[in-house]
Amino acid sequence: MDTLEFCQSIESPALRAVALHWHEVRGTKKMPSWENLRPKAIAPYLPVVWAYKFDAKSNEFIGRLAGDSIARAYGKSFRGLTLAQIHTSPDRYQMGRALLLRVISEPAIFLGHGRIYQIKGEFQFGERLMLPLSSNGVVGDGVFGATEAGERPVLHEPVQGFNDLGDWFSLAEKRDGMVQAFRRLVTERLR
Repeated sequence: MDTLEFCQSIESPALRAVALHWHEVRGTKKMPSWENLRPKAIAPYLPVVWAYKFDAKSNEFIGRLAGDSIARAYGKSFRGLTLAQIHTSPDRYQMGRALLLRVISEPAIFLGHGRIYQIKGEFQFGERLMLPLSSNGVVGDGVFGATEAGERPVLHEPVQGFNDLGDWFSLAEKRDGMVQAFRRLVTERLR
């Protein structure tokens, strides 16, 4: 499975459109830059997108953007806030940071699904997409993502997790074993 096939396999139409736009604007580079993204091309999906830049000096993710749906879900805009200010639960901060670090350092695409948001003690199901960004096309220094959640709450004990389930698609060159395992996962999921 190549990157385009992975992007096309995403269930949510909004997340699929965001992923295909990311794939298109990266061209021949491993990852596009923040400046390569064209908001007009994904205008209907802007409410569900979000982005972070990684500040190497502070070793922290800084919010760049939170679409209207995302800002409402978290009760704040991400712009200029650190990841710790956005995720005030230490467990959720650490889990979120670990996911974002893997996205930029491997680099890899993450597609999470299952319980996405905990709202008033209940969970909402959905999908979350994380795509690496790079100002030089080689080294990851940002994450562009989108999150879409349905309206169906789950009525049991909350979990301390960023996502219930997640699939990874590595953009690293020598990850054949991981790519083969991911192919099996996607094939089973599409059956």
